[in-house]
Amino acid sequence: MIKIGLIVNPIAGLGGSVGLKGTDGMVEEALRRGAEPLSNLRAATALSMLMPYKEQMVIYTGAEELGENTAKSLGFHAEAVHAALGQPTSRDTEALAQALERLEVKLILFAGGDGTARDVYRAIGNKTPVLGIPSGVKIYSPVYAKTPKAAGELAGLFISGKVKTLLEHEVLDIDEELYRKGLVDVKLCGYLKVPHEKRLV
Repeated sequence: MIKIGLIVNPIAGLGGSVGLKGTDGMVEEALRRGAEPLSNLRAATALSMLMPYKEQMVIYTGAEELGENTAKSLGFHAEAVHAALGQPTSRDTEALAQALERLEVKLILFAGGDGTARDVYRAIGNKTPVLGIPSGVKIYSPVYAKTPKAAGELAGLFISGKVKTLLEHEVLDIDEELYRKGLVDVKLCGYLKVPHEKRLV
């Protein structure tokens, strides 16, 4: 069986959808303004591209909204290896990434924005290949596919051996407090190892 990891940051993108220029520290305000979570929908779009490999795969993921619900809704064999206590935080992303690394998955798919990429990097560095499913407000990091569908397509090409090239790409993040004041301060956090297909990332 091909072991794939899946991390869904269910609060990614909430702030941007209601004009808050980010979600860090703004989840309650975003929800008050009517923001609707989209990360699991985008993860589902990516996973739908992997249906031809469904019987050959097991997806290790987080419990419920951290990925399990989405993977199982599409009929994938999914096993939860981490559960959030209350509202998911960066600590949950990091703990899940570490659990997936210990399981020696072939690829970690993660749905979120630059903050999620930063959390994955902090947890595992560039030890395991990863690929971002774009779902956040800020996506400066080239560790993301162009679209959720492109993420699924590239994941399929990688797990089938049709794409073998792995490149280290930058994990970038901006200061959201400054961003809300109209200033952009981009910081390099590190590098993640990503399957490379120029038209898809």
